[in-house]
Amino acid sequence: MPQERRLALEFSNVKLEEELLPINPAAHYTMGGIKTNINGQTNLRNLYACGECAQANIHGANRLGGNSLLEIVTLGKHIGNYASENIDNEINVQDKNSSKLQLIKEEINNIYEYKNEINLYKSKDEVGQILFDKAGLFKDKNSLNEALEQINKIKKSLDKIGVVDKQKEYNKNLLEFLEFRNILDIALVVIQSALNREESRGSHYRIDYPNINASYLKNSKALQEENKVSCSFEDVIWK
Repeated sequence: MPQERRLALEFSNVKLEEELLPINPAAHYTMGGIKTNINGQTNLRNLYACGECAQANIHGANRLGGNSLLEIVTLGKHIGNYASENIDNEINVQDKNSSKLQLIKEEINNIYEYKNEINLYKSKDEVGQILFDKAGLFKDKNSLNEALEQINKIKKSLDKIGVVDKQKEYNKNLLEFLEFRNILDIALVVIQSALNREESRGSHYRIDYPNINASYLKNSKALQEENKVSCSFEDVIWK
């Protein structure tokens, strides 16, 4: 069997000799990320970010593939050199009995007690479909509000999803649950930021606001404080 036919059958369950293969948009990489300055410094001491995970304000609203590679190579070298020369070597490692660590342990133990009435992996697929249908390439206020409501509903049911595997070590099921919880938080940030931006700019397109609005020449910002995430705008700092 030719490779094209085999791949279509294996990954999409489509027989190319009988039907057309659907072509769908997919996430290549994100635009934005951890806020840094031009030296890759974050608001946490000794924590630097660069490349795909960082927002250094060198891209516009439509990040191009060649630009991202240039960022990784150029800023990677610059930030690596800067960090090696400026990092504070007096790093205090948290005590294994620190209060923060104890809270994390309690949180994990609580997750093990969650009921398993809802399948984690079906919920993950559901979130992907919601984002694709209602917060994807073409969106408006109604679709985004529907997505926001549905994602919040799934988030409120986390204690009914839980984990099947109760092992304390090498627990991939627990890891995927924690990742899913993060996915929900990121989904809410994306949806709320899209709702706040009542215009179309770069890769962000709103059917109900198809034009650029100069008043939105700002960065979208998400900040988490005490387990609550707020989304707002901040002025672009040109470098």
